[in-house]
Amino acid sequence: MEQINTRNNEVNFKQVLDGRYYDTSGAWLDMDDVTRNDLAIKFKEFLLSKCRKGSQPYNNIRNTTLLECENFGVYERLVYNFNTDSVHYVAGQDYPAEIAYLKKLVLKTA
Repeated sequence: MEQINTRNNEVNFKQVLDGRYYDTSGAWLDMDDVTRNDLAIKFKEFLLSKCRKGSQPYNNIRNTTLLECENFGVYERLVYNFNTDSVHYVAGQDYPAEIAYLKKLVLKTA
């Protein structure tokens, strides 16, 4: 995957679903399909790491095409960083509950 020029070298899951991101100047740019698919795989791997292997949520997320999910504002908190090649979640107050909520949203709308 080629790095796209974004603020803070990060892109969130909502931007991937929208197919648009802010570049370093603050302008919206379209994301190419290859980059969107590669990033969707990174987000899927992160969500799978939060499930018990072999469980129903694990299997459902594994078999889901994330780019077909309905888009929610909370997805802005799920962030991929190009510098570290990793996904992280910016939690509010209750990380475990919020991760469970994210998984439910993905499963409900995919």
